[in-house]
Amino acid sequence: MSERGDEPQISELIVEFHRGVSEDDARALVLGAGCTVRRRMRSDSPAEVTLLVSVPEAEMSKVESKLQGARDVARTERNAGGFFIAG
Repeated sequence: MSERGDEPQISELIVEFHRGVSEDDARALVLGAGCTVRRRMRSDSPAEVTLLVSVPEAEMSKVESKLQGARDVARTERNAGGFFIAG
């Protein structure tokens, strides 16, 4: 909970997809895993999709494991404060 006690803590995860996975497919996958898409991150190649997503802190481990097991996902990385978008 937040300092006010009425809102869940939200964490962010950077999800990088294998080359050739469409942005629509990438977004559908993270939404299905329980994430909210914050933005598509810039990359050197428009053929590579990397999304910054938000996840309730209580669900982070479960969601991260689910995404890491998906064949379209190249890697995930917890956003430890290096990049933040105010909600």
